[in-house]
This record gives sequence, structure tokens and C-alpha cells, in this order.
Amino acid sequence: MKQQKLLSLVYLFTMSWSFLQAQITPTCPFPEPPGAETCSQTCVYCNLDGYQGTNNGTPSGGNTVCGQIVLHNDQWFGFTAGSSSITIDVVSSNCQNGNGLQMAVFDQCSDPDALACNPGASGLGDQTISLTYAGYIEGKTYFLLIDGWTGDVCDYTIVISDGSVIAPVPEIPDSITGPNNPCANLAAIYEVPPVYGAGFYQWTAPPGSSINGQGNTVQVNAPGGNQVTVTFGNISGNICVAAGNACNPPTPQICKPVTIHPTPTVTLPDVTICAEDLPYEWPYQPFYMINSPGITTLSGVQYAEMGCDTILTQKIIIKQPIMVNLGQIVVCQGDCFQIGGQSYCQSGQYLSSLTSVNGCDSSVVFNLTVANVGSVAQINAPQGQSINCLTPSVTLNTNPINNTVQIWKNMAGDTLGTGSSITVTEAGFYTLEVKSSIPGANCSGTAKILIKKNTNPPPVTASGGTLDANNPTVQLMGNSILSGMIYHWTGPNGFTSSLKKPIVSVPGFYTLTVTNPQTGCSTSITVEVIQMV
Repeated sequence: MKQQKLLSLVYLFTMSWSFLQAQITPTCPFPEPPGAETCSQTCVYCNLDGYQGTNNGTPSGGNTVCGQIVLHNDQWFGFTAGSSSITIDVVSSNCQNGNGLQMAVFDQCSDPDALACNPGASGLGDQTISLTYAGYIEGKTYFLLIDGWTGDVCDYTIVISDGSVIAPVPEIPDSITGPNNPCANLAAIYEVPPVYGAGFYQWTAPPGSSINGQGNTVQVNAPGGNQVTVTFGNISGNICVAAGNACNPPTPQICKPVTIHPTPTVTLPDVTICAEDLPYEWPYQPFYMINSPGITTLSGVQYAEMGCDTILTQKIIIKQPIMVNLGQIVVCQGDCFQIGGQSYCQSGQYLSSLTSVNGCDSSVVFNLTVANVGSVAQINAPQGQSINCLTPSVTLNTNPINNTVQIWKNMAGDTLGTGSSITVTEAGFYTLEVKSSIPGANCSGTAKILIKKNTNPPPVTASGGTLDANNPTVQLMGNSILSGMIYHWTGPNGFTSSLKKPIVSVPGFYTLTVTNPQTGCSTSITVEVIQMV
């Protein structure tokens, strides 16, 4: 059979270190059960030598070990090292596929990989595979993995061909070292020299204490369990320790009496802080950080260089921020709004910081509008701005501006109307007054315009003449002292002429109309042509 591709094993950590130290693998009951399907489910076999079994368990799902062993139908066994070097033989028989077994040894179930491995090989069915490791600690629990090569199922016998898996009886620990007078609520370290044969250390402390962050009675795996960190309550008593392993109960305890120094509590005076000084860091352990207004009572520890620490309590009062909204403020163009020694002269939203009576900052917010009505008081009028016979009236107008009122007045100060326009028929000065309609703004601006009037008719002279036998025609005479005038004659029999001095031959009355083309004003005069008999 082609040897399968080997993958690397990754075990996931799901428990904290303190929990792992307290996790003691139990001793197997009698009769001993088959190997467990997972490491965490196994028990400790106090004499693994000669164990017989079959690896026909449920497939585990293909994890890998040592980058060489792919798990299929693995079985797990806990055992206690009786020597520093151990050789484990696994003698297989009756293998279904003829490939045999593979094996590995782990220090802990949570380890990501094995201490040592024998990956087996294709075609090793009904043969012995061996695994030697020389780094065992006597009395400590280890875990043996047996798995079928590419899923083979075999009968097997475990043989200890060198070394021992019989757990030694632990020695009694030597005296405990650590402080005799620890402080309440503070941690202190206690330890004993490593004990030969210890698989775990069982520590106890006075009620109200915690050992390695757990209760006051814990079992801590070896190696390393010979040292613990104890946080005391307020009760004095004994610190005790005993050594044991999975196959031997704990030895008699040795103890060390401890007398607890209580931790004094001091209430500090209240502290008042302004909101603008946030964040506030409390100057004592654990250096709390306050980021919002309110009243907070803090508790912490003042660490002493000598002796026990002091528990401190203090009320921290953070003043609420003061915010005043002045709303709409209106000033006239050229004026400024004054507050807090500052001048504000442009339209916009502003936030001004002042000092309140309690010494904290207060914020004043307002919306400033500069009523610029003076610059918008402008009058628009037709070219010439004059009343004449062609234009009997003139319309004056201005551009409408938001938040303003327009008032039109004549030379006498009489109000002629309001709005953006007005029509006038008389000459003279006219005034536009623009006032702000924003409440609180007494601002105004004016503009003035002169309207002229010319309705005078042009001066005209004219004369007729006399027809007789010697003078059958006569020249009409028309004239104005103004140049550029328009002349128009009418007379008998539908006579018309635009000449200034036309010649006529029909007696009767003739009318001359002279019009000023600039003003549209005209003058008419009638003359007579007489026929002599």
C-alpha cells in the first residue's frame, strides 16, 4: 500500500494555564478499561507493562503528530514515569491491512506536539515497534498514543523493555519557604524544593485565600508545582503542602504558620474636577481613567515600600459642562458683538469659552447675523431717469433682499409705498430706505435718486401768404429756434408735408405741428393762405 501523505498536527488550546495546572488525570479503575479515544478522556494505568488491546476505536478525524503520524483510529493511555529513560515496545498481531501500528508520547494532552514518535511504516504488521525517550521525570504523568498505520486495526501488547512505568512513592517535602507575616489581599510566593516522585503537589492555605488564582486547596502538576502564589484574605493560619502522583496518594503534609497583617483603609478628601480637564487619571493604583462628568467613588491600593499596603477610597466629582445658547444675535454692518472680551464682526456660528463662578469653563454658543442693509439700498431706474411727453411715468425698483423691508419716500418725506418697486410721475428727489426685518436688528440704509421732467412744447413761428394772378403759389413759412425738430403740415384737400417751408397753391387754413423727438412734446400753429380776386 502506498504510504499516505503525512501532515503536521495542531492541537488547539482551550483552557487557561491555571486550569491546566489544576487538572489531575485520575487513576484507572480495576479492571482497567480499553484505551480512550481522546487524550482528555484517558486515565492513568499504574502498570502499563503487559497491557493487551485492539485499536478498533472510532476514527479520530485525521490530525497529525510529529509531522509523520496521521491519526485515524487512535487510542490513549496515561502512565507514570518510574525512571528517566523508558523504552516502550508495541507488539502487534492480526493486523487487518498488514501495515501495523504507529506510536507517540506526549507530556500533556494540551501540548501541540509529541515528545517522541515512531511513525511505523507500510508492511510492518505483526511486528514490534519501539519508542525510547530519555527525558522523563519520575512520578510525572505522560500520555501514550497508539494508532493504526493508514487506519490499520491490530491486536497489540505493550511491553516496557527498558526503564519503569511503576510510579515511585513521593518523598515528604522539605520545609516551606515564604513570608511569615504576609499582607492581606496581597500575593506572596511559597515553595518547597522539587520532590522526587511527585506528579503533583497539593497545597492548602487559610480560608479566604486563593492559590494561583483558584481556591484555597489546589493540586498543581509537577514539574513547577512546588512553587505557588498565594493571595491571602484576613484570616491567619497555615500554608501546607503534600506531594503525590497518579498512582500514590499524597504524602503527609508539611505546614508553615502565617500571621496576616490586615490592610488599612483610608478615605481621601473629595476631588472636584472641571469637565474641560477630562480625562482625569487617578494618581493611585490601579490608575483609573475617568472620561465623562458625574460622581465616582474609586478604590485602589497605595503600595508601600516597606510593610503592607493601604486601601484608598476617594470620591471624584466631575462637574457637568456648562453650555448656554444665546440663539440669534443680530448686529448692523460695521458693528460687532462683544462677549468675554472678544469681538465677533462676521456672520456665522460661534462657540465662546468663558469662566464660570465655580472656576470651570462655560461654553456660550450663538448664531451671529450681520445685517448688511446699507450696501443693498440701491435704486434702479431707466436710462435718463426723466419724465417727458413720451414717458409720462418712471418705475423705480430695487433688488429684493431677504429679511429686509423697502420704503419709498418723496422729497417731503411722505411714504409713497413699500416693496421692491414704485412708479412716479413727478420730477424731484426720491428716497429708498431699506430696513432689517430681523428681530433685534435696528439697521437701515438709504439711497436717493433725482428724477427730471421735461414736458415743454418747442417754440414755433409760422406764416401763410396771398395768392393772386401774378402769384399763383405761395411758400408757407415754419420755424423753431430748436434744432432737430420734426415738422408736419396739413391743409385743404388732404394736403400734408414734412417740409419746413412747403409751397402751396390752394387757399385755406394750414396747420404746422412741430415735435421734439427727444421729449415727444409738440406745438401746433395754424396760418391762412388768401386768394385775391
